[in-house]
Amino acid sequence: TNASAQFGNFVIPPANAAVEGGTSVSNVLQGAEATIQMLWKGSNLTGVGPGNVTGIWFRLNEGSASFPVGPYSWTSYAIRMSTSSGPLTTDLTANELGSTLVRSGGLSLASGDFTGGATPNAFSFFIPFSTPFFYSGGDLFLSIRHGNGAIAFQDASVDATITAPTDVLSSIAVASSESATTGTVIGGPNGGGTIGLAVVAQLQVSEVVPEPATVALMGAGLLGLMAVASRRRRA
Repeated sequence: TNASAQFGNFVIPPANAAVEGGTSVSNVLQGAEATIQMLWKGSNLTGVGPGNVTGIWFRLNEGSASFPVGPYSWTSYAIRMSTSSGPLTTDLTANELGSTLVRSGGLSLASGDFTGGATPNAFSFFIPFSTPFFYSGGDLFLSIRHGNGAIAFQDASVDATITAPTDVLSSIAVASSESATTGTVIGGPNGGGTIGLAVVAQLQVSEVVPEPATVALMGAGLLGLMAVASRRRRA
């Protein structure tokens, strides 16, 4: 176990853990198909991990009513993650190079899964990952590509914040198609250069547990070293 590592739930940016972000984006919970990519500057994740990111929460923007008003689903809702050393560009495909597909398939919501009526609203709906993403530091990239929702015109906006002047790297890139290859960058060096824009999210980070086979190999190696030491003492 790494004594310096931190595990649990982490709000990014951390300054918005109990403070409304002040702006919003709609693509995350948009009824029509969409792509939204997010880049968080590494300073927003200080103290996180190293560990496995196993899921994420978003929260509704202030003033929003609970969402959805009835059962709701997307037939496809794919999420990818990576660490990134560069700003988002309009090339959505290039932004995803080297990323890990952490979830795929549909996403279903029950009525009111995203709770509203508060400032800020709660992180009330957890999206688990089927494949954990190992995060060990640096800037964090996330891409969501989803198809049409059950009701194409039923949308909700999630909380976001303008991060300038201390962070002008965080940004989002959006497009109105699930399979889009190019999009529009908002915030960051390629989205005006004067502001950073970060979606407010909460990550679940867990300790990396070695596979049983790895533990067995470590044990066998330790026994081997002990046997060698014993023979040397007898010699």
